[in-house]
Amino acid sequence: MATFHMPAPTAPVSPRRWPDFYAFHAEVETDTTRAVFTVHLGDEPSREGYELHLEGRKGHHIHAFDEEDILDRPAPGVVRYVWHHGQQNASPDGHSQHEGDFRLLLYTHLKMATVYLSLPHFDAQGQPIPSDLPRDANRKP
Repeated sequence: MATFHMPAPTAPVSPRRWPDFYAFHAEVETDTTRAVFTVHLGDEPSREGYELHLEGRKGHHIHAFDEEDILDRPAPGVVRYVWHHGQQNASPDGHSQHEGDFRLLLYTHLKMATVYLSLPHFDAQGQPIPSDLPRDANRKP
């Protein structure tokens, strides 16, 4: 029976560094009429292009962001998007979500990443209070 021996490596082997696509993260600032999402992108989506979508707490599509939604680009890899949530004019039918847990989804040709965010409810005086909608079941505590 033959025995195979691996030659000793001549140099230490280090793991290959992949671009950190999943470093995608976002913050949100909101008032009674709009939400501003500050989105931090990695090199790959910045270079190759991406789509950004907003989903509600049940995974339902709410908005697809485009160039018209861009407020500014304060730094490389940082884009601020505006979404007019219409909470002041919201109807009580429950068909549209204006507060509570949301999912911000980043899509490239082959990958997807998700950030979970929350928007408060605004009372009649415009004061933010926590939403009483159920949490997104997919959101980790």
